[in-house]
Amino acid sequence: MVMMVVLGLVVRNVVMVVVVVVMVKVVVHSVRSILFELRQDFVQQFERFFHIIGCVCFESILDRVCLRHRPSYTLRPA
Repeated sequence: MVMMVVLGLVVRNVVMVVVVVVMVKVVVHSVRSILFELRQDFVQQFERFFHIIGCVCFESILDRVCLRHRPSYTLRPA
């Protein structure tokens, strides 16, 4: 009789541990997938931001170079 009670408590504890482990694995997997999605989105936003900044800086440098090498006759009064 006592062995049955002890066996029942052991089985109950083992089942609880298995349930907790499965729940933790599900939560960890969900968090990892959410973080992966956020990271991918962040990387895309980061690349887009630096692409825009790079284009603006390149255009600014190009404008300065073009202004310096513009023919002087365009700046003379008529």
